[in-house]
Amino acid sequence: QGDGATNHLRADCGNNVITFTVNGQAVASVQPTNAPFKLSTDRSLGIGLLAGTVTTKIEVEFDNLVVSELSAEPTLTPTGSKTVFSETFATPSALWFTGKDKQDVMEFASNGTYRITLPQPSSNRLLQPAANNYHDTSSQAEAKITAGPQTSYWGVMCRYSKNGYYDLVIGADGEYAIGKEFKGTFTALVDFKPSSAVKTGLKQVNQIRLDCVGDTLTAFINGQQVDEVKDSDIKWGTPAIEAGSPKAGGGTIVEFSKFVASRP
Repeated sequence: QGDGATNHLRADCGNNVITFTVNGQAVASVQPTNAPFKLSTDRSLGIGLLAGTVTTKIEVEFDNLVVSELSAEPTLTPTGSKTVFSETFATPSALWFTGKDKQDVMEFASNGTYRITLPQPSSNRLLQPAANNYHDTSSQAEAKITAGPQTSYWGVMCRYSKNGYYDLVIGADGEYAIGKEFKGTFTALVDFKPSSAVKTGLKQVNQIRLDCVGDTLTAFINGQQVDEVKDSDIKWGTPAIEAGSPKAGGGTIVEFSKFVASRP
């Protein structure tokens, strides 16, 4: 906000859905149905930049434009019949936000991971790699918490959109939770509780998976099913990842090494 402020904008166009992201946060998702706005399969159509004003003269400076396809090679084993997105984070990708927003830093690290640094307490980052909206999906990720309080956490999401999301998160203290944010209100479907399936401590690599099929949410940690709940408020959205620092303190660093989403 304000004169001279730098912002990162992204428009993801795929599966006849356009999702708009501002500084790493999804702000809108639309599905055009009428020409000339309906998405075309013609890859010869152009991509460009736009600046405009109503009454006051302005100057806009663009310093970076990246165009890429919404595709990647699978890394984890998909649980569904069709992989919709996958990432190893071995090389930088324009599909993921990189840079500094407020004090948080998102970057591709030299060790081949996607690193999220949260210096302050009570910070939460939700990051989506692709625009396509799905109903039934399985979201999986592999990551580790390398610094911060033991109650730092990371997780995966399904049906992430401007209306909300479902998520599964785990902490370095060995606890997990399943949550829902719907129309600005967060609800703990399963509040934080311990599980022996979690590898505890900093720098421990864990794999988690959240299956969202119909009104059933099923949580897996390192291949072991740990919980299952039902909720029907959120119908559609995109798979995503998240990282968070607790109220007790900041300095949280989470490194993601794999992410894959599939659908039946």
